Amino acid sequence: AFQRGLADAEQWIRALALRVLTSIRIPDILQIQILGVQKCAQDKSPYVRKCAANALSKLYGRCESENMDDKEVAEQQQELLLQVCQDLLYYDQATMVLTSALIA
Repeated sequence: AFQRGLADAEQWIRALALRVLTSIRIPDILQIQILGVQKCAQDKSPYVRKCAANALSKLYGRCESENMDDKEVAEQQQELLLQVCQDLLYYDQATMVLTSALIA
């Protein structure tokens, strides 16, 4: 259902699917959440990219707390999220996306 939502034609549906997906606090789906953020950070809609930037800070903290046993995995996940944030800051022109990325 989330994959359909993230690929929907409507930007509001894609953004809502990402917000709901990243609000689920189950450690087993953290990697799926990160992939969703990566995909939405490259979306054509600035609103969806803004929601992806907002999700970065939510997921960054969870990487460490949900992977306490495996620090290497946590660091890799955090590095992916940092790369997404850097890409948004460097390449995005939309003001609302840049603001959300700076806050993240």
